[in-house]
Amino acid sequence: MTIESPCPDAIESIDALPSLLEGERGAIVPSMAHIVDRGGGRLAPDGLYFDPDAVRGALLFFDRIVHPGNSFIGFGSLAHITGEIEGVSDARVNFATGLRANPFSAALRATFEALEQSDPERWTMVRGREAPPIPQGLLGGINAFKVRLLDAIPVPDRSVPFEDIYNYRQRRADELLALRSYLEGIALEVAQQGFGGLAESRAFENLKRAIDSHTQAISEANFLKRLTGVEVKFNWTSLAQSLFAGGAAFSGNFTAAAIAGLGIAASSLSVESSVGLSHSSEVPSPFDYVFKARTDL
Repeated sequence: MTIESPCPDAIESIDALPSLLEGERGAIVPSMAHIVDRGGGRLAPDGLYFDPDAVRGALLFFDRIVHPGNSFIGFGSLAHITGEIEGVSDARVNFATGLRANPFSAALRATFEALEQSDPERWTMVRGREAPPIPQGLLGGINAFKVRLLDAIPVPDRSVPFEDIYNYRQRRADELLALRSYLEGIALEVAQQGFGGLAESRAFENLKRAIDSHTQAISEANFLKRLTGVEVKFNWTSLAQSLFAGGAAFSGNFTAAAIAGLGIAASSLSVESSVGLSHSSEVPSPFDYVFKARTDL
């Protein structure tokens, strides 16, 4: 479909934006290309067009994936990288002449805003550790929090073909949906109870079951795996802001007692304040996933 972009700055329209079906969630995966502030360029770090961990994470946990391409600089096609996989596509942000903004940042912002307009709070940005930052035009103040889980979730190694990952997701959709839901459920508990009220919560128990189920399922797959860390950012709700004194900056690890049985160190699971999107949500809606695969299995 083609939609008029709500983002100005010399952007005329956006082509090939996907629509989500009922119950689906989508991921926006930007390329590694970006322009460094105050001059200089960084077009393809280490020759990579797309972060391999981010693409694999998005394929595992989301139903549809879109790359925010643009008409100003053609730099990589995600669909070409992954091959013919259902639900993977490249959008095209059409700029008018005279664009002065960073084209990669402007395309990411316009794509996110357009998809939010068509399917509110169902699209999430998915990035890797070296990904370009979220465009400033989308960000507000310290009005978000980040749930960080280090080296606890196994994902396919970078050598695994994308088609194999897609086929695995089709077979194991229930386990993957549960894992994403219960990881995001930690944020719901923070918003409802505050940071200190999680010790007796069932959120950790649910997350442990989801991690165990996913670990068991993926261990049966005949491909290499890596342990991956995930950071998920959520916008504050009005309730969470009141619990944390208006969203004041904070940082802390969960206690060992609170996450007993997860099989990870207490320092591996934490919540901290972060810069959020400029709009607020009724619920703590996730807007940014960062995948960091580091440990081989």
